[in-house]
Amino acid sequence: MLNHVLSLFFIKLSVGILPWLTLIPLQDTGKTFFRLLIFLSIAFGILGGILQGLIGNIGLMVFIFLDMVVYLAINRLELEKIDLWVLPVFAVGVVVLVLGLGEEGEISMQAFLNLFLSALLLGASLFSMVLGHWYLIRPRLSFRHLVLGCLVFLGLSVLRMGEVGFALFLRGEGSWTKLFYQAGDILFLSRFLWGGLLPIFFLIFAYQCAKIHSNRSTTGILYFTTASVFMGELMAGYLTRMCAMPL
Repeated sequence: MLNHVLSLFFIKLSVGILPWLTLIPLQDTGKTFFRLLIFLSIAFGILGGILQGLIGNIGLMVFIFLDMVVYLAINRLELEKIDLWVLPVFAVGVVVLVLGLGEEGEISMQAFLNLFLSALLLGASLFSMVLGHWYLIRPRLSFRHLVLGCLVFLGLSVLRMGEVGFALFLRGEGSWTKLFYQAGDILFLSRFLWGGLLPIFFLIFAYQCAKIHSNRSTTGILYFTTASVFMGELMAGYLTRMCAMPL
């Protein structure tokens, strides 16, 4: 079970990083920022593949190969619109996630939405954290990028918690008592504390700090919220396997 939870976590993180690269023009942050995030996408994809069995997953191998192509293209070419390169690779990554979902059983809209929002949230958290750090490298970088990054991170955190809450509300079989018994009340409640409530609370402060151009305060909060979201999503993966419902 642990291998599956960690593998899915890393693959979601690998895929989820990519769409947020379209929020910032390449010339504003420089090539190194994009190379770093795409390198992380490749590294997490390979790590997830090793835990899952990379050789047997053709779709994941194709995704990693395309990621490498984009990395080399950014390294060697002057690209004005990164989205024309990144979004098709992201689409392939989403297909890989869906195919993995299909191997576990019937694909439902609820399971897909859970997986998709989880990947986007993980990617947005890492993107925002690295972006906040990048102001130490490029002090003249416009703060509107950081404000937007905090808003995206905050909005996805709220949306993710809303989706999970709605799924629990629609739970058709069993009871909350049985769910607590299966998962363990501390683990179950910690998933919502670390994966939703704490990040949302602190991201409001991060957004306010970004608005007044307090980069160090914003970045410090983003480090904490990213770690908190990672912990919450790992717990969610474990609980999803244990309770047989998307959390």
